[in-house]
Amino acid sequence: MADDDHHLYWREWLRLSNLMAFKRYGLTIGSVDMVSVPIDVVLPPDAVAAAAIPLVWQDLLDMATDDERPLMIELAAIDGLPVPELGFELPDGSVISIAWPDQKVGVLLDGEDPQGLIDAGWTAVGPDAADVANSLSVMEGKQCR
Repeated sequence: MADDDHHLYWREWLRLSNLMAFKRYGLTIGSVDMVSVPIDVVLPPDAVAAAAIPLVWQDLLDMATDDERPLMIELAAIDGLPVPELGFELPDGSVISIAWPDQKVGVLLDGEDPQGLIDAGWTAVGPDAADVANSLSVMEGKQCR
C-alpha cells in the first residue's frame, strides 16, 4: 500500500466496477485463437444466383414481386437478353407484369388473361425463361428485316 500508483489503480478498479454493475450479464474475459476447423457455409439458391446477376437486373429484382422474382433470376442469367420493364401499362389500362415494350412481348403469370395483350398486337408468353428468350429473338429478327 505504500506504492503511490496503488491509489490510482484502486480508483480505476472502482470506476470500472461501477460501470460493470449496470451490465445485464457478467463480464467474460478470454482469448480466441483462429478457428482451425473448416466451416461450411450454405447459401440459399436465390442468393447464389443473385450474386451473378448484373446490376441493372438487380434493381429490377428488388422491385419484383414474389411471383416475378424466380423468372427474373432465370431471365437475368441469359446473355444478351434485353432488360424488361415491370408493371408496364397498356393504353387500355391493363398491366403486364414483365414486358419488353420495344419488342411487344409480355409475360403472363399464372391466371392472367392473354386476350388484352393479343388485341394490342403483343406476343403473350408464359412464365418460362426459354419461351421468353425465343419470343424476344424472333421479335428482334423481325425488327432487323
